[in-house]
Amino acid sequence: PHADLPRDRDVGAGRASGGVATLIRDGLNFTECDSGNDIESICINIRVRGNFHRIANIYIPPIPHVVDEAHLAAIFSGNTIIVGDLNAKSRTWGSTTLDARGQLINDLLDTYGLVVVNDGSPTFVHYNGNESHLDLAIIKANLAATCKWETLQSSLGSDHLPCALEIYGTEPDIEEPGPGRYKLNK
Repeated sequence: PHADLPRDRDVGAGRASGGVATLIRDGLNFTECDSGNDIESICINIRVRGNFHRIANIYIPPIPHVVDEAHLAAIFSGNTIIVGDLNAKSRTWGSTTLDARGQLINDLLDTYGLVVVNDGSPTFVHYNGNESHLDLAIIKANLAATCKWETLQSSLGSDHLPCALEIYGTEPDIEEPGPGRYKLNK
Protein backbone atom coordinates (compact mmCIF):
# COMPACT_ATOMS: atom_id res chain seq x y z
CA PRO A 1 0.00 0.00 0.00
CA HIS A 2 1.19 3.49 -0.81
CA ALA A 3 0.20 7.07 -1.51
CA ASP A 4 0.51 8.14 -5.14
CA LEU A 5 1.46 11.70 -6.11
CA PRO A 6 1.24 11.98 -9.92
CA ARG A 7 1.98 15.12 -11.96
CA ASP A 8 0.98 14.80 -15.60
CA ARG A 9 2.02 17.33 -18.21
CA ASP A 10 -0.84 19.04 -20.07
CA VAL A 11 -0.10 18.86 -23.80
CA GLY A 12 -3.24 20.75 -24.80
CA ALA A 13 -6.82 19.78 -25.56
CA GLY A 14 -7.08 18.39 -22.03
CA ARG A 15 -4.61 15.58 -22.81
CA ALA A 16 -1.94 14.61 -20.31
CA SER A 17 1.44 13.22 -21.25
CA GLY A 18 4.68 12.35 -19.48
CA GLY A 19 5.13 13.92 -16.10
CA VAL A 20 6.45 12.52 -12.84
CA ALA A 21 5.02 10.31 -10.12
CA THR A 22 6.17 9.55 -6.61
CA LEU A 23 4.98 6.50 -4.66
CA ILE A 24 5.11 6.81 -0.88
CA ARG A 25 4.92 3.87 1.49
CA ASP A 26 1.83 3.83 3.72
CA GLY A 27 2.58 5.11 7.18
CA LEU A 28 5.51 7.26 6.04
CA ASN A 29 5.29 10.62 7.73
CA PHE A 30 5.51 13.14 4.84
CA THR A 31 4.26 16.48 3.67
CA GLU A 32 4.17 17.73 0.12
CA CYS A 33 6.18 20.91 -0.46
CA ASP A 34 6.02 23.50 -3.21
CA SER A 35 8.51 23.01 -6.02
CA GLY A 36 7.30 25.84 -8.26
CA ASN A 37 5.75 25.83 -11.69
CA ASP A 38 8.48 25.95 -14.31
CA ILE A 39 10.08 22.59 -13.46
CA GLU A 40 8.02 19.39 -13.53
CA SER A 41 8.60 18.01 -10.08
CA ILE A 42 7.16 16.60 -6.92
CA CYS A 43 8.79 17.53 -3.64
CA ILE A 44 8.03 15.91 -0.30
CA ASN A 45 9.46 16.33 3.17
CA ILE A 46 10.01 13.16 5.20
CA ARG A 47 11.15 12.78 8.76
CA VAL A 48 14.20 10.61 9.43
CA ARG A 49 15.33 10.26 13.04
CA GLY A 50 13.38 13.36 13.93
CA ASN A 51 14.93 15.53 11.19
CA PHE A 52 13.20 16.55 7.98
CA HIS A 53 14.71 15.83 4.56
CA ARG A 54 13.33 16.89 1.22
CA ILE A 55 13.04 14.48 -1.71
CA ALA A 56 12.59 16.06 -5.13
CA ASN A 57 11.52 13.98 -8.13
CA ILE A 58 12.31 16.08 -11.22
CA TYR A 59 11.72 15.89 -14.95
CA ILE A 60 13.32 18.44 -17.27
CA PRO A 61 12.33 17.95 -20.93
CA PRO A 62 15.17 17.48 -23.45
CA ILE A 63 14.06 20.43 -25.54
CA PRO A 64 16.68 23.17 -25.48
CA HIS A 65 14.80 25.67 -23.37
CA VAL A 66 16.34 27.77 -20.65
CA VAL A 67 15.84 26.35 -17.18
CA ASP A 68 15.29 28.95 -14.47
CA GLU A 69 18.62 28.61 -12.66
CA ALA A 70 17.35 30.27 -9.49
CA HIS A 71 14.39 27.88 -9.30
CA LEU A 72 16.62 24.86 -9.90
CA ALA A 73 19.08 26.16 -7.29
CA ALA A 74 16.24 26.39 -4.75
CA ILE A 75 15.50 22.69 -5.29
CA PHE A 76 19.20 21.83 -4.86
CA SER A 77 19.59 23.73 -1.58
CA GLY A 78 19.10 22.30 1.90
CA ASN A 79 18.82 18.65 2.92
CA THR A 80 17.54 17.53 -0.47
CA ILE A 81 17.72 14.17 -2.20
CA ILE A 82 17.14 14.76 -5.91
CA VAL A 83 16.14 12.01 -8.32
CA GLY A 84 14.82 12.14 -11.84
CA ASP A 85 15.34 12.64 -15.53
CA LEU A 86 17.28 15.89 -15.78
CA ASN A 87 18.20 15.39 -19.47
CA ALA A 88 21.71 16.66 -18.78
CA LYS A 89 25.01 15.20 -19.92
CA SER A 90 28.30 15.19 -18.02
CA ARG A 91 31.27 12.91 -17.56
CA THR A 92 30.53 13.21 -13.83
CA TRP A 93 27.75 10.62 -14.20
CA GLY A 94 29.01 8.61 -17.17
CA SER A 95 28.13 10.59 -20.31
CA THR A 96 30.82 10.92 -22.95
CA THR A 97 30.01 14.62 -23.46
CA LEU A 98 29.22 17.72 -21.43
CA ASP A 99 26.28 19.93 -22.43
CA ALA A 100 25.15 23.29 -21.03
CA ARG A 101 22.60 21.70 -18.69
CA GLY A 102 25.24 19.24 -17.48
CA GLN A 103 27.53 22.17 -16.68
CA LEU A 104 24.72 23.88 -14.77
CA ILE A 105 24.10 20.72 -12.73
CA ASN A 106 27.87 20.38 -12.05
CA ASP A 107 27.97 24.00 -10.83
CA LEU A 108 24.99 23.39 -8.52
CA LEU A 109 26.65 20.24 -7.15
CA ASP A 110 29.75 22.25 -6.25
CA THR A 111 27.77 25.15 -4.78
CA TYR A 112 25.58 23.02 -2.49
CA GLY A 113 27.98 20.20 -1.55
CA LEU A 114 26.05 17.54 -3.44
CA VAL A 115 27.23 14.51 -5.39
CA VAL A 116 25.76 12.29 -8.08
CA VAL A 117 25.71 8.70 -6.80
CA ASN A 118 25.12 7.06 -10.18
CA ASP A 119 27.72 4.39 -10.92
CA GLY A 120 28.18 5.29 -14.60
CA SER A 121 25.62 2.82 -15.94
CA PRO A 122 23.36 4.10 -18.72
CA THR A 123 19.76 4.85 -17.73
CA PHE A 124 18.20 5.39 -21.15
CA VAL A 125 18.18 3.07 -24.18
CA HIS A 126 17.17 4.65 -27.50
CA TYR A 127 15.21 2.48 -29.95
CA ASN A 128 18.35 2.27 -32.15
CA GLY A 129 20.37 0.83 -29.24
CA ASN A 130 22.26 4.01 -28.27
CA GLU A 131 22.51 4.51 -24.52
CA SER A 132 22.55 7.70 -22.45
CA HIS A 133 22.96 8.71 -18.82
CA LEU A 134 19.99 11.01 -18.22
CA ASP A 135 18.47 9.89 -14.91
CA LEU A 136 20.33 11.03 -11.81
CA ALA A 137 20.36 10.50 -8.06
CA ILE A 138 21.89 13.43 -6.18
CA ILE A 139 22.51 13.67 -2.43
CA LYS A 140 24.62 15.51 0.14
CA ALA A 141 28.27 14.48 -0.08
CA ASN A 142 28.33 13.27 3.55
CA LEU A 143 25.67 10.62 2.73
CA ALA A 144 27.35 9.26 -0.41
CA ALA A 145 29.26 6.50 1.39
CA THR A 146 25.98 5.18 2.82
CA CYS A 147 24.28 4.81 -0.58
CA LYS A 148 23.72 2.10 -3.10
CA TRP A 149 22.47 3.15 -6.55
CA GLU A 150 21.67 0.76 -9.39
CA THR A 151 19.69 0.44 -12.58
CA LEU A 152 17.21 -2.40 -12.70
CA GLN A 153 17.42 -4.47 -15.86
CA SER A 154 13.69 -4.68 -16.56
CA SER A 155 12.65 -1.56 -18.48
CA LEU A 156 8.98 -2.16 -17.70
CA GLY A 157 8.25 -1.17 -21.31
CA SER A 158 9.96 2.23 -21.09
CA ASP A 159 13.05 3.57 -22.84
CA HIS A 160 14.35 4.53 -19.36
CA LEU A 161 15.64 1.87 -17.01
CA PRO A 162 14.22 2.04 -13.48
CA CYS A 163 16.80 3.23 -10.97
CA ALA A 164 16.94 2.36 -7.29
CA LEU A 165 18.63 4.39 -4.55
CA GLU A 166 19.04 2.98 -1.08
CA ILE A 167 20.48 5.06 1.75
CA TYR A 168 21.60 2.88 4.66
CA GLY A 169 21.02 3.90 8.26
CA THR A 170 18.30 6.40 7.39
CA GLU A 171 15.08 4.58 8.14
CA PRO A 172 12.19 7.05 7.89
CA ASP A 173 9.84 7.55 10.80
CA ILE A 174 6.84 5.28 10.17
CA GLU A 175 3.49 5.68 11.86
CA GLU A 176 2.19 2.18 12.40
CA PRO A 177 -1.58 1.91 12.51
CA GLY A 178 -2.68 1.21 16.04
CA PRO A 179 -5.85 1.02 18.03
CA GLY A 180 -8.04 4.10 17.87
CA ARG A 181 -8.12 6.52 20.78
CA TYR A 182 -11.42 7.50 22.30
CA LYS A 183 -12.28 10.04 24.96
CA LEU A 184 -14.85 8.24 27.09
CA ASN A 185 -15.29 10.67 29.97
CA LYS A 186 -16.92 13.50 28.05
